[in-house]
Amino acid sequence: MANSNPTSTPLINPNFIGHEYDLKVAVESVKAMRNVLTQDSLAPMIDEEVWPGRDVQSDEQIGE
Repeated sequence: MANSNPTSTPLINPNFIGHEYDLKVAVESVKAMRNVLTQDSLAPMIDEEVWPGRDVQSDEQIGE
């Protein structure tokens, strides 16, 4: 809690990407989902990649 007021927004730090391994897993997850969504059975249903976007390709770009 931020203070004793129960209506105050709580202080939450989920610590996403708090470790280098977390970033690696996140980047690999994006690449895995891209692989799944480009399969013949799903590709016709996908209009475009919204995030991180088709122009984002390298591990470094995905991790930004």
